[in-house]
Amino acid sequence: TFLASLALVLPIALAVAILFPDGLIREVDWHLHLCWLRGFSQNLSEGVWYPRWIDGANEGLGGAVFLYYAPLAYYIGGTFVLAGFSTASALKAIYLVSLLLCAAGLYRWLAPIAGRRIAILLVAAGMATPQLTQFAFLYNMPASALTVGLMPWVAYALERKGRRSTGVLALSAALAALMLSHTISAFQVVFLLAL
Repeated sequence: TFLASLALVLPIALAVAILFPDGLIREVDWHLHLCWLRGFSQNLSEGVWYPRWIDGANEGLGGAVFLYYAPLAYYIGGTFVLAGFSTASALKAIYLVSLLLCAAGLYRWLAPIAGRRIAILLVAAGMATPQLTQFAFLYNMPASALTVGLMPWVAYALERKGRRSTGVLALSAALAALMLSHTISAFQVVFLLAL
């Protein structure tokens, strides 16, 4: 069942807690994402529902980060900050949400095609893909991780498009979420779909 596939994600959630309990992975541009999430959450708490300017960016000079950077991962993280989580914990929560989205999307897409039992095995294999695990556990790239988490939903929507009238709407919603999570990746996916 669907719950069985989500049970596969519990070890990943445990791995998230075990791998970096006291802080964040300090690779690539981790400090930027932490700063951006802190500023984004501050703006949300002040009632700015589409923050564009982050005061702490660029070594305190500020920056119009979200005029060009997709905000969906930061809305997710900001929701956790507003719920009382620390900024570092909220950044980790973005990865957990991304992993859960990926698992649920893979199962939803594959179960009607391959059957429930095979789909659970495929979800387990899919959750171990290098791209997803590297974004979540090796690098600190929340928008990229969220994009990978949303890609199975695009595949699911494409599968539905031909069979149901709601398929086009589902595909539009999945592609919109992809655009709001990481613009460059979304353009790459749309380009591949156009081929």
